[in-house]
Amino acid sequence: MSNNVFMKNVRDLRYREMYENDKLRNRVVANLIYELPKRGRGTPDDDKSKVQPSAEMIRISQFAASTPTTLWFEDAYQLDAIVLCGRVTACYNLIEHVQKRLKEDVAEPNNANDTSSVPELEALRSRLFVIWQSLEEEVSQFPIESLGAADSRQWLQ
Repeated sequence: MSNNVFMKNVRDLRYREMYENDKLRNRVVANLIYELPKRGRGTPDDDKSKVQPSAEMIRISQFAASTPTTLWFEDAYQLDAIVLCGRVTACYNLIEHVQKRLKEDVAEPNNANDTSSVPELEALRSRLFVIWQSLEEEVSQFPIESLGAADSRQWLQ
């Protein structure tokens, strides 16, 4: 228990250090695998340039979020699902972050807090969309039904 409490304190200190640093403002992006189902839900009125996670991406994310910390996995696809979820979540978060920065740069072109240019951000966004499309294909081919650990079946419903 003391290790668990200690590690949470260390993590909280590191997070605070990053998020309160003015030099890192607008450059820190969290990548929490359990956030994708919450953040990925859109409404029909949302910006059309926003990517939307597929139902399969949401399912894999729910599985990954429900997987307890472990020293080994019970079946062959558990680790693959968690890694794939991390990749999807990272790409999603980066696309959102870049689009937010582009909106800010267009609204305030002389923003002194940012040294990056709009063309560089647009090029990065284009590369991220290509990666997103490849992740959509990879997720569609992932054998979701293989994630059949008895205690994890509830997330498939």
